[in-house]
Amino acid sequence: MIRIILLALFGLMLATSNLVFSAPSEHCTTEAYGTSADRRTIEDAMFEGTQQAVESAINNAKETRGATVGCRTDPWDYAASNTTPPSFAQLEELWNNVHMPALSGYGYNCASLGRSWPANALGGLYGKLAGYNSSMEVIRTIADQGEASQYSSSHASEPLVTYPGLFGYSTLLTDRNSVCFKGDPDNPNDSVVVAQINAWCSAKPSVCVTYNSGLWAGQKFLVEDFSLNPREYGGAAAYDHAWSTVLAVELWLQESDPILKTKYEASTKLAADWSASEPSVRNHNYTAKNIWVLAQVYQLTGDLNYKNALEDKLNRNLKTGVLMDLDNNGLVDGMINQPFSSLASYAQLPGRMWDGHNSNPWYQSMNALAAVEAYVAFRDSGDVTNAADIRPYAIAMLDNLATELVSKGLPVPDGEHMWPIPYSLLTALWKVSAVENEPRPLWENAVATLFNRGIYNTADTSSDNTTGRATASLALYMLYLSDTPYQPLNQRLTPPLTGASNPLPAELSTNVSVESDLSWSAGDGAISYDVYFGTNPTLDASTFLGNQTTTSAALATLLNDTTYYWRVDAVSANNTITGDVWSFTTEQAVIEPTVLLDEGFESGSFADGGWVTNWSINNTEPRTGIYTAYCGSRDRNLISKKFDLTSYSKLTISFYYRDTKIDNSDNVYFQAHNGSNYESVFELGNSLPENTWHYFTVTVRNSGNDAKFFHSNFQFKFAGTGIDSNEALRIDDVKLIVE
Repeated sequence: MIRIILLALFGLMLATSNLVFSAPSEHCTTEAYGTSADRRTIEDAMFEGTQQAVESAINNAKETRGATVGCRTDPWDYAASNTTPPSFAQLEELWNNVHMPALSGYGYNCASLGRSWPANALGGLYGKLAGYNSSMEVIRTIADQGEASQYSSSHASEPLVTYPGLFGYSTLLTDRNSVCFKGDPDNPNDSVVVAQINAWCSAKPSVCVTYNSGLWAGQKFLVEDFSLNPREYGGAAAYDHAWSTVLAVELWLQESDPILKTKYEASTKLAADWSASEPSVRNHNYTAKNIWVLAQVYQLTGDLNYKNALEDKLNRNLKTGVLMDLDNNGLVDGMINQPFSSLASYAQLPGRMWDGHNSNPWYQSMNALAAVEAYVAFRDSGDVTNAADIRPYAIAMLDNLATELVSKGLPVPDGEHMWPIPYSLLTALWKVSAVENEPRPLWENAVATLFNRGIYNTADTSSDNTTGRATASLALYMLYLSDTPYQPLNQRLTPPLTGASNPLPAELSTNVSVESDLSWSAGDGAISYDVYFGTNPTLDASTFLGNQTTTSAALATLLNDTTYYWRVDAVSANNTITGDVWSFTTEQAVIEPTVLLDEGFESGSFADGGWVTNWSINNTEPRTGIYTAYCGSRDRNLISKKFDLTSYSKLTISFYYRDTKIDNSDNVYFQAHNGSNYESVFELGNSLPENTWHYFTVTVRNSGNDAKFFHSNFQFKFAGTGIDSNEALRIDDVKLIVE
């Protein structure tokens, strides 16, 4: 028997004897799909007809049902709703004390149904997104067991009997002596899955295949759920297939081991291939499970084959089955004058599925989940048209479902059929309401009602584990209430593209070397960069340096004192981020000093250097060489030749001097001509000790008050007119250097 852990938290679980029923659920005894002829016409159109043929077939069947469209054929009672929202602490306690112990204790060697342990493992991965620990070892074990059940040439002999990719049903699920048995040992056919395996393997033995490799080598698996001969389909397999696929998707995203990551990627794509190949069928919720798969894998990969299959299944199956009022006239679209107000109470709000089977709330939720996932896939892939088309359906279907749960109550008795409902609503709250910042209190009240009914409170630890979806739903609830942001799947696989940053040379930097190259920090998700460079801030095709995969670009030698502009556009497989325009200015040219005068008087003649003077040149105590300029009491000035300094920015004059007995009162100066007259720059003769060579240098720049010296007839002189008898001045090694 199934072993179940139950936790009664805060008095929220209601004992059966204390159930409060608000009203019996309305149900209709009419045939769920109209007449048998209607059923067959719909099936034919779904399998190979056009969208128009499907719409025509369903509209005819709607007319057959008349005012019973949207009315379910199964009778149920309602338990009164309780919309008191749980606290986050209540969710945490369930997670820590019920669901994670159950997952951590997994120890079976079974190819589990997707709705059981794989759904539980998926919840563990969602819990990790919310910041809670889950055993990756256990999750991998469950996922690997599922992957080994996937029908392909890796596990079964060729030629394959049908298209590959389905997570097959092990025949051990029907063996009452196996720990993997799915059902009641006293009634082996009480399970839909058991009944489906037995029926298919009996009627069409070729599709029950013995695997020859992998974990389940030697075990037999049902690998088909659609057949034209005999004409049959079984939606249970598609349902479990979807849960196993979504687990593979999440592991592909979260797995750090590259080998395992590649394995889960391959499993995901193979599963999506199967869902794309699977024909649409009359029972909408069977096809809805493949829509769920295709939506997630299309969003993740961007593969147009998955998109095309998704669009086909939406247009020829799901949308045709929803009672809508898109023209807001109060009448059911596609029917002849059928007002919503005359339908069953839970169908009077647009969004209910049309037939007597899918209008049950659990099947309604499966179809709503498919619409939500399709909308999210289109929205997050930038497909505005398809997103806008399916969004009204998704919102209406959820509003309809939530309204029934809140205003009428929860269907009872409880059972496995209830598990899809919270998952659908919570997926929409996290991926739509929170992302789009559109509060949906009706949906929140519905999931609170389900919580207060105890839907999340159970964790099954048997191999059957019918409650794995409760773990997944609880984790979604935690993601939503903790405000953990939903990130599109394609962005999680490939981070959203961001632009290049941290430019070198830095933005607006100056005095940059003319030998510089360009570099920058990589943008997230970028695979290459388009680089533009020029001297004009308007960077166009003429300034394109090229596309490259590195984060640097070599430049030729740049011009001095020039402002350059550059831009780096980050490029991914399907997008380009135009970067900011950066700029920098190069250093001024380094001008080598020019020596206009280097005079040591070694020629023995003042005339050779253009000097004007009545000084003499002698060889007494020169500083260097043989000669020095000498001034005694009879001498006057030593005047340089003229220099044109108008093109220079700096001048430096230096010389050595040696005085004998000259003092301050003698007024002996070094002077420079300012364009009008000579200005005294430095007084000579009062430096100690005397009769010793002293060095003097002065530098002025062509700016401010000193700009007056930079004229076309610049001269300097050594003024010795004040030298008395017995006094002397010697000058040597005079230099005039300009820049």
